[in-house]
Amino acid sequence: MLILLSKNKEIIKNYLQPNSNIGFIATASELEENRDYMYQDREYLYKMNYQAPLLNDYNAMNLVDFYILPHYKSKDKYTKLADEIEKEYNNYKFIKLSNNQAIVVDRVNNYKIVETE
Repeated sequence: MLILLSKNKEIIKNYLQPNSNIGFIATASELEENRDYMYQDREYLYKMNYQAPLLNDYNAMNLVDFYILPHYKSKDKYTKLADEIEKEYNNYKFIKLSNNQAIVVDRVNNYKIVETE
């Protein structure tokens, strides 16, 4: 199972068992000067009994045919950046996720977007 989300980590408990392995992609934090929240998020996941190593491979295990544009509508800069990316790379499939949404994938290209709050 694959869960793709921007923020609300509590949704993970609804789909994954404790001690499951997870991947942690922190690319959005590269836009910020203060990345402390990223380290806090990783620590929070660890305390929930999940390992959250930083990934160096972002192909999502080839389970989906789209790219996520996270944090949509959370800050103007993320919304603007997502809209620009979608426009510039219009030959790719994107899904914009707010901080209150996640994508749950149960098999290749079978997924649903769920509200997390």
